Amino acid sequence: MSSRAAAALPFAAVLLAIIAAPLAWRGALAAWGPPESTAPPSYLPAAEARREREPFDAKPLQELKTTDPGAVIIGDSMAGRVDPVRLGELIDNRPVATLVAPATGSGWWYLAFKNYVVASGVHPKWVFVFMRDTNLTDPMFRLLEPYRVKLDWVAHEFEPELNDVVGQRMQGPWYRVHDAAQRVYRTDRVRTWLEPQLAPWLARVSTGIRKRQQLLDGLNAAFGLEHLRPMAQADLAAVDDQDADFAANINRSLLPKWVELAEANHLRICFIKILRRPTADGHPAAESPALRQYTKDLRAWLEARGMVFFDDRDNPEMAKLPYADGDHVDGAAMTPYAELLWAQMQKIRK
Repeated sequence: MSSRAAAALPFAAVLLAIIAAPLAWRGALAAWGPPESTAPPSYLPAAEARREREPFDAKPLQELKTTDPGAVIIGDSMAGRVDPVRLGELIDNRPVATLVAPATGSGWWYLAFKNYVVASGVHPKWVFVFMRDTNLTDPMFRLLEPYRVKLDWVAHEFEPELNDVVGQRMQGPWYRVHDAAQRVYRTDRVRTWLEPQLAPWLARVSTGIRKRQQLLDGLNAAFGLEHLRPMAQADLAAVDDQDADFAANINRSLLPKWVELAEANHLRICFIKILRRPTADGHPAAESPALRQYTKDLRAWLEARGMVFFDDRDNPEMAKLPYADGDHVDGAAMTPYAELLWAQMQKIRK
């Protein structure tokens, strides 16, 4: 054996011990831990291993097949600004389907498009997708608890595209290594088993048996919701400049897969960035330079791929519509909005 090989042996032994040692937790878990969960595997293993979920809602799929709509509207409550009846009258008197769920994000919107619109086989003239600011390239927005139940309704047993971007967002570029380690070492179950036992033990060691519960109660109270920093807006705060870096986020989002799916199925999408609540004198609210650049980059990226992008800020009439609470338009604005939107569509129709 060469001297170099002999010198490498201790290093290899230490490395092997580091890799093998955590496997002991699997034996401890099997001997003393709680029984294995009987819940089905999650469709998002990057975020969770197992969970009881709500069933897939097939009703919208059947309705699409039955109505064969001229347009489909997808989004959260911001998509409620357009009157679908009036829009349908403008689109050759064809029905308009609405796949709208308040408090959802791009994960829900993408799955609704894939598992409802594409799966139904319908070919509407347009699919309209409404969003605010940078929501379209943020797959984590309103994805996890307490919004997860809504995602269950549009998700199948496994959603690889969504899981892939969630893994990248939650665990960084090494997420596949992290996922493999979790499956080998069962770190998710070990953590769930040990955390409730370790916290009281640490409290007892730190303060004694008498004051253990007092310390735990104090820590829980200190991190209560009432002590968290309030957001600038109750519904959705102004976008952070880091989220407005289009180049950094586009390939960690669902948008590339979304556009590929649309192209493969000959479906044309109009992505609409809604106008957030205008000022009292009827002007668009101010936007940061980063968000303006993001919008410019998003528009160029989508149009280069045959999609359509509208920014409601580009039409001065949008800022004159009446608003209700937050960024929601008043009910009286829904019909005028549909007419303004369709007037914009006439400029790009081929």
